[in-house]
Amino acid sequence: IIDTALTEEIGGENVASFDGEAYTRMSKAMENASLILITHEHMDHIGGLTGHSDLPAVLPATRLTQEQVDHPERSVPAKFPEGALDDYRALSYDHYEVVAPGIVLIKAPGHTPGSQMIYVQLADGTEVLFIGDVAWKYRNIQILRERARLVTQFFLREDRMAVFGQLKALSELAEAEPEIAIVPGHDGEMVGNLVEAGLLMEGFGSPE
Repeated sequence: IIDTALTEEIGGENVASFDGEAYTRMSKAMENASLILITHEHMDHIGGLTGHSDLPAVLPATRLTQEQVDHPERSVPAKFPEGALDDYRALSYDHYEVVAPGIVLIKAPGHTPGSQMIYVQLADGTEVLFIGDVAWKYRNIQILRERARLVTQFFLREDRMAVFGQLKALSELAEAEPEIAIVPGHDGEMVGNLVEAGLLMEGFGSPE
């Protein structure tokens, strides 16, 4: 599982709608997942983990990075219960880390200190790059433009120069390797296109 959404309680007035059925499906899947990865610390990506009803059961499969553990302030209002991570062994790596066959973490601090991209190569050779919120929309990559400074610098406290460098690298990757599907964190249209192309699907597929 890559990213865990957020609970309805954490979302509160910050979300326009909440799909309870989809959230329940994801939350139950976490209990049987062999690997849970988080692209970054923000509540809408980590909130389903911090607010899970059986956190001790899902933590063993979760690979949080040291930076993600070290910056709980970036997750507010999502937060782990007191003492939940006392004995947790966070992942430390430089640049790249293979965490499972065909799955590679790519360190990408900027949007948050613990931001990372997640590269996945499927058994059939299909390549997908989940970039979290390095770009909210694919258009940010196409036009090499960050989100509004008011949001990124003052509200989100991004390292704008680092993020711009990542956008440039992603733009170059998209041109050089167009077969790699790049998935931004908040681009419903892009996700819909990937579903239509058969690269992604709604819900969870059964392993073959």
